[in-house]
Amino acid sequence: MNIINSVKVFKSQIEHGGDVKPCLAVIIEPYPDTESKLELVGDALRACMLGLKKEDVE
Repeated sequence: MNIINSVKVFKSQIEHGGDVKPCLAVIIEPYPDTESKLELVGDALRACMLGLKKEDVE
């Protein structure tokens, strides 16, 4: 199932708890049209980020 055509990643900064922290913003096109597709995309992004985190530890 291919629900994402393109992904753009932007670097930014956000204020969180009074501190300015680095942030990555992800723009997904097309935006998922159902809640279940949005959850699938969120789960896939989370898995990718956790995979990167695991590589840094090993």
